[in-house]
Amino acid sequence: MLSLAALMLSGLISNTPVQAAGLPPVQDDPVRVEDVVVSGRRLQDEAEAFVAELAAPPPKRGLARWRGPVCIGVANLSESIARPLIDHIATVASTYDVRIREPGCAPNVIIVFTDDAPGMARGLVARDAEAFRVRWSSQLDRGQKARDAFQNGDWPVRWWHVSMPVIGTSGQRAIRMPGDTGPISVPGEGLANKGRPITDVLSKVIVIVDIAKVEGAELPLLGDYLAMVALAQVDPEGGTGRFDTVLNLFHETGRDEGLSGWDKAYLASLYGAFPERIDRYNHASSIVRDLRRAERSAQRQ
Repeated sequence: MLSLAALMLSGLISNTPVQAAGLPPVQDDPVRVEDVVVSGRRLQDEAEAFVAELAAPPPKRGLARWRGPVCIGVANLSESIARPLIDHIATVASTYDVRIREPGCAPNVIIVFTDDAPGMARGLVARDAEAFRVRWSSQLDRGQKARDAFQNGDWPVRWWHVSMPVIGTSGQRAIRMPGDTGPISVPGEGLANKGRPITDVLSKVIVIVDIAKVEGAELPLLGDYLAMVALAQVDPEGGTGRFDTVLNLFHETGRDEGLSGWDKAYLASLYGAFPERIDRYNHASSIVRDLRRAERSAQRQ
């Protein structure tokens, strides 16, 4: 199987972004976590720990997911390299019923390959500060510490998610923005249901890949890794080392497989949830249900 480095040697680097073509949903294999043989409360504890390490929503917000269609754009790779990578990410997204836009759309998942990832990150923040810092609301921004890490971290891959709270049933914005004059009406919100009609949706994801630091990574593995961080608000500083996850691809423990059972359960639970706010505890419980359901299904086959 060809690695990114091998493919880059056979192709030219291109500054023209490549975009994803629409793909039909595909059927995935049942989610199984073969190394988890615990049951009862222990599995719940493990799921809660997994979610605690991965999930990185803005403070006081739920876990965001894509509600509208996704347009994937890749910059600084030749089309011969970028196209299979984009198609792979799009196929993973389609598995969770995320719609993919046709080529020519304005990308809302932007993946940039560069030989100076910190410099690229700092340049993006300097040129478009409002995309990384929401001065008028604490509900959309992970804060200065996360922003500093995005700009100055020494990671092979770094990312920044932009999300918006919306009314779950209608998709209308659930917070006031500059220029709004009328009230924002959220049906049923109050102390009794703790605002559950509100959910959080992703609106843009910016991913920067350090070419030198991902050298040798096989394209399908890199594609799974990029799909995971494009579809979910993953914490780049999360301690995932003890878990079976594609996020360990560049971890000291290494990894030679793509999305794990834990990863698939995480995404399936995120995108299979009701259109309401998803908190970490409920998400962990949903993962446990999905794992048990998948195991029962596999046993019947």
